[in-house]
Amino acid sequence: MTQKVGQLKLLSTAAAALGYSFLNWTEGVVVVSTSSSYTFTAGGNRTLVANFGSGYTVSTSVSPLNSGVTTGDGGYAYGASVSVTATPNASYAFSNWSENGVILSSSSNYVFTSSTNHSLVANFVKLASPTLTGTSASVSVSGVAALVDLVNPNGVATFAYYQTGTTANYGSVTATQSLGSGTSAVVVTGSLSGIQPGSTYHFRLVTTSSAGTFYGADQTLVGPAPATFTLEASTKDPVTGIARAVYSGFGYPAINASSHVAFAATITGTSTNAGINSANNSGIWADDINGVRQLVVRTGTASVAPGTTRAVFTALSDPVYNNNEVVAFRGTLKTGVGDAVLTPYNNTTGIWSNDGGTLHLVARMGTQAPDCPAGARFGSVVQFALADQGGASNQGGVILLANLILSSGGVTAANTQGVWAVDTAGALHLVVRNGDIQTVNGVRRTVNGIAFLASPAAPAYAGGQTRSFDQTTGDMLFRLTYKDGSSSVIKVVFP
Repeated sequence: MTQKVGQLKLLSTAAAALGYSFLNWTEGVVVVSTSSSYTFTAGGNRTLVANFGSGYTVSTSVSPLNSGVTTGDGGYAYGASVSVTATPNASYAFSNWSENGVILSSSSNYVFTSSTNHSLVANFVKLASPTLTGTSASVSVSGVAALVDLVNPNGVATFAYYQTGTTANYGSVTATQSLGSGTSAVVVTGSLSGIQPGSTYHFRLVTTSSAGTFYGADQTLVGPAPATFTLEASTKDPVTGIARAVYSGFGYPAINASSHVAFAATITGTSTNAGINSANNSGIWADDINGVRQLVVRTGTASVAPGTTRAVFTALSDPVYNNNEVVAFRGTLKTGVGDAVLTPYNNTTGIWSNDGGTLHLVARMGTQAPDCPAGARFGSVVQFALADQGGASNQGGVILLANLILSSGGVTAANTQGVWAVDTAGALHLVVRNGDIQTVNGVRRTVNGIAFLASPAAPAYAGGQTRSFDQTTGDMLFRLTYKDGSSSVIKVVFP
């Protein structure tokens, strides 16, 4: 084609015949355009050649850049089958094939028949990485660290493991766990054994998926300091408060928030003139507010039971011990000594406490029960506890679940059990009793069952506290059942 039109802009168009495809415009050996429509300014004579090839060309590209690779580019004869393939790079997923913004196929392997030139784009999407939503680590006394994380796979099949070691270079890995491909947080666990006291250990979570490999932040933990063992008392040790005696055995000890201790023990004399025998060879010892060990009470004639007439202890329970260094215990009196008798009412057991600094009687079996009709007497203490408030000097009041003696003071099987507590004046008062009438939701109901503290067969309480009793405040929570078969949970808050 030769054209000469001064300085006019000219448009040259090349149209391919069936079975051919346009390649380019050339002038001499120079390619001047690869577009079938070539616009230029005529400034002189030009000889342009439209070059055609038999068949058609297919070119491919990816979007976004570097998101994947494609195959299938090249020239194809008219009617030939063309197959182009798209493969995602790491952290990408194939989305679709498109041309000029029009989606042609959602299959990564797109097959079509050659009938024209194509410039195809393989579109990929960035995969969401797993999301770490929480990390924790705890070390057991056996030196094993439990590692716990929460990971959301965000819809991509994900695996996880921990790197562990004594430095940030790690060096060890835990077993790989499959987290699935859900969209909710999944718990990941691992362990690190052989933790040494005071040593620092590193760990981090690693997740892998088609989105890539992701490393959590470096975490550290320090092995807990070793437990400190302090000998409080041992057999053959000299006995506090008793000359020429050593400890020979111990009951179940108690400890309070100040790490002060209390315990019951038996003792043995170190010489024949020590004066220790089976009648006086046991006692209770407790640390005072300054942490100094003191003898609280002892069996035998050396320790007359407070609140009695010359009665003496023959047996002592393990102590209950509160955070004010107050002790409470169940004591058994020697029958026939002083006023300890079995008839007409057995008064040989009771509860004693040293709140206010002086050992005193709280409740004695066979004696009048406070706030009950005259003649109603304590028969047995089912369970007792010790608060940090209440009692003399507000240092700790005893709370007890007790049974009354049947047929005493109008006591029947329907009203034999109740709960009593010591107030800040040191006086014991009735809190609730079977047979009481209570108004619940506007209906008067008769109490016929009290569930409070632990049953005699249940595990011993710690420090006077059970699930139904707040040791610090002395507040109580118990379940009451009623004669009509209903029940309720009642909280008692003391002023």
